[in-house]
Amino acid sequence: MQSIEVSWNEAEIDSLQISAALKTAFHEAVSDGKIIYTPTAPIAYNHWRGLFYIAIDLATGSATYAIGAGLNGGYTVVEAWPNGLRDFFRQLDHSATVTAQIISPTANTTYRKGDRIHWIANYQVVSPNTHWTEDLQLDTRQASLGSNTLRAGYGSVTSVVVRIVEEAGRIGTIHPKYDKEIRENGTKYGIPPGILKAIIHKETQTDRIFDPRTSRYEPKRDYEDFSGPNPSIGMNNLPFSDYTLAGKNTRGATTTDGSRVASLPRDYRTTLKNTGNGGWQLRGIVITDRTPNNATSTTVAELYANDDDIIGSGSQGWPAFGIPAGFTGNFTPQFLISSSYGLGHVMYPEATETKDPQGNFVMKSHHGPHDLVDDAELGIEAAAAILKDKFRGLVSNDDCAGWSQAVRAYNGRDSYRDEVCRIYTSNYK
Repeated sequence: MQSIEVSWNEAEIDSLQISAALKTAFHEAVSDGKIIYTPTAPIAYNHWRGLFYIAIDLATGSATYAIGAGLNGGYTVVEAWPNGLRDFFRQLDHSATVTAQIISPTANTTYRKGDRIHWIANYQVVSPNTHWTEDLQLDTRQASLGSNTLRAGYGSVTSVVVRIVEEAGRIGTIHPKYDKEIRENGTKYGIPPGILKAIIHKETQTDRIFDPRTSRYEPKRDYEDFSGPNPSIGMNNLPFSDYTLAGKNTRGATTTDGSRVASLPRDYRTTLKNTGNGGWQLRGIVITDRTPNNATSTTVAELYANDDDIIGSGSQGWPAFGIPAGFTGNFTPQFLISSSYGLGHVMYPEATETKDPQGNFVMKSHHGPHDLVDDAELGIEAAAAILKDKFRGLVSNDDCAGWSQAVRAYNGRDSYRDEVCRIYTSNYK
């Protein structure tokens, strides 16, 4: 390995077994005050033969790493991590004393096989005075399980030990996008990950499957909890009062927009519009307000009419489970606080009450209804917390990992339990 750094040994460039063009490039670099580190001739490395060099700029601390006589890293040698060609560069010893400070990763951090390790190291050379930072993404796919020592390069002796554990497997063979989050929350709440994934599959299959950007208004819950004559929760209680919508309730009282409605990440009225026009749709039903340009005038009766007019048979089945038979009044739907949201289609009132195994609320004070959609992991954890809260013990021989009772309680219907258990057995067991 040859170090060429000042004019008195610049003549050594001409003795190197390299191309004339590269010699010229070396002369220009040294004249600019750079240090060149290079082999004296091309080398063989695995199935590759060629030349590489490092040019360090003393003024700025920046460095050029060239592989293949100036191809700037254009050739890759495949070898077991972390001893690839780039790392071969870094492990070369140099005459100057190089010290290193490893910023990332920190000692004893655990990574799953397949993760990338963000490596950041600051290097310092006292004489000549120069410094630079190395910022890399290290691939762990070929790493050994257990403790691995990552060593800084350029002759420094600094190192850090990290731990590599087995890669988390997929939950089934389909729809893997949120498998990591589902597995983590299944472990956290003691739920078989396949059961939690089967519930998400069921809840999203009538929309864009495994897409968190869905919501569904529940008129019966609105009537019972907020807008009806004897509400069980009421609109004046926090956090629900923050998200009420202007209009009328069943008692004829005026309601106003809550204090946080205007600051929502999107206009709540887009919930009423076709997703093809850039808005959201209520799950399984597309609504066009019957009073254009005045969405706040929408009433439950209008929603009924739209459901029947556009879908035909009424996709949400509201006449079967909706407002009590014979009710002739009307009210402004409280979409924000009476809808289910996200991957688990969690009702907002229930989401505000969920707690983790340590007794901490899952939904924090700054979280609003739309966060269950915008933060997919939050929606998954809320669903896991609710499911675990429904669990009363394992059921024998139920083809649902013993969770059939909790699955039924999650929705309240036998047919729901049967479908989720079927999805679990067929896809995620």
